[in-house]
Amino acid sequence: MVGRLVSLGLAILLLTSCGSPLPPQSTPSTPIFSTPSVPQKKHRELSPAEIAWEHAEQGRLRLGYIANADEGNGYAKLVSIKKIPGGLLDLAARAKSQGVESVSSTLGGPDGIEGSPFYKDYEVVARAATYRHIGAHVKVPERGPVTVPDSEAFVEVCSSLWLLPALEAHNPDVEDQLQSFRDYLHIARATSLDAATIKHYEQGNAFERQTLDSLTRVVRSGKLSVLQLREVISGLQDLLGSEIELQGILDTEYFMAVRRLESQGLDKETQAKEHDDLATRFLAVRPLFADPKAAERGFTVKIPEPMGKLAKEWATKGDFLPALARSRLTATQLSAVKVLAGLEAYKKDKKRYPDKVEDLSPAYLSRIPTDWFSPEGRFVYTKTESGFKLESVSPSLPETKNGRVVW
Repeated sequence: MVGRLVSLGLAILLLTSCGSPLPPQSTPSTPIFSTPSVPQKKHRELSPAEIAWEHAEQGRLRLGYIANADEGNGYAKLVSIKKIPGGLLDLAARAKSQGVESVSSTLGGPDGIEGSPFYKDYEVVARAATYRHIGAHVKVPERGPVTVPDSEAFVEVCSSLWLLPALEAHNPDVEDQLQSFRDYLHIARATSLDAATIKHYEQGNAFERQTLDSLTRVVRSGKLSVLQLREVISGLQDLLGSEIELQGILDTEYFMAVRRLESQGLDKETQAKEHDDLATRFLAVRPLFADPKAAERGFTVKIPEPMGKLAKEWATKGDFLPALARSRLTATQLSAVKVLAGLEAYKKDKKRYPDKVEDLSPAYLSRIPTDWFSPEGRFVYTKTESGFKLESVSPSLPETKNGRVVW
């Protein structure tokens, strides 16, 4: 027995020395059990419409929220204003062609004479300012197009509201004047926040800028005390809009466009192609609303061609990039009014304007407000012999002159 074991050991030793080593037991060259290879399933690439689906769903939910915000909604109040002789809409049209002075002298005050058509319209607007919401009662059916009731009437009224702050700028009662400006700014912000469509959003945005224009004239008039100027600054703190709210309206507009597309009776293949083109347009625009560098690039975006009919509508009539530019213009104007109020308060105290705008912080401004178009976020402030010049570089819009805004 022992001899056999010795012989076996010698045989193993000889095999090893001849260049055929045994494989290490701890790391076998091949697995003992092998799993059969299963071919990986190739995932289908998502279409633009499928990628955009979540945003469309967010748009649907947002429209549902607007539709159900019944409590404290001033929308119905504003659309009840009709164009009658001597009323707000009539006088706003006259003032637009002939100047504010052509109507202010006949009104007997910024509110008009009690009982007059203008006064009644003014009271309706004042009542609307007490409501939390100002948004259309949007109708979102299970299928078919979304309906925004009284949309054109709302746009017509909002486009006439500019006359109110323009008249208020001549009000000798400063406290009443400042309260009226606060009411108008509330209406403007509520209109923007509760807007179902970009058209409504831009109406709120435009009214905010128009009110800020009139408030700027009052701030620069020298009539406000330091305390009143500080009240102006504090009253503007919560009015700043954002790209996020405009993204929400972009989502609702996209959802409504999809509903319109689905109701056109197109064959399945054509509808899918149109939907993808529309989604491609939407997905190309949406990221710009969260991109702070978009302003420096002039809000341009390359849209692939060819596009479907509805996508082409978006590329022409429904281009949201100017709306984004105007929203930042409003934000910059809001910041400028705060800086202007700080400059005037500084002068009231020290009998001169500061050498640089940073001197306003922290005594008059907790921090220097942002210029939303400047890469550095700062206004251009120049002290002059007669006072000062405050500038912002902005994109080319009808509301700006040569890409600059000067106060």
